[in-house]
Amino acid sequence: MVLAHAFGGAAYPSSAPPMARQSLLPILENSDYARKDTIYWQRSDGKAIRQDGYRLVAGDDGPWEFYDMRTDKTETANLASRKPGLVQQLGGLHEDWATRVGA
Repeated sequence: MVLAHAFGGAAYPSSAPPMARQSLLPILENSDYARKDTIYWQRSDGKAIRQDGYRLVAGDDGPWEFYDMRTDKTETANLASRKPGLVQQLGGLHEDWATRVGA
């Protein structure tokens, strides 16, 4: 089955993993919106996961850095050495996601 992109009409290959997407409309309609889902991403120069106000990020093959964005919005205090359990937990979630989507 080939899906057409909603805006450009481009075909999405049936051999690719299913697209994971979510509408941004609730954020635009409600300034008090609080995201409840985990966000994953991976690029050629790094990877990250964001969940419950935490962000785990790593560049290339570097070590994970862990930030509590609820208390450190500018991400200046890397808490990875103080929260190894959360680093391991979130890192495992990212690894599972990356395997599932072929990242």
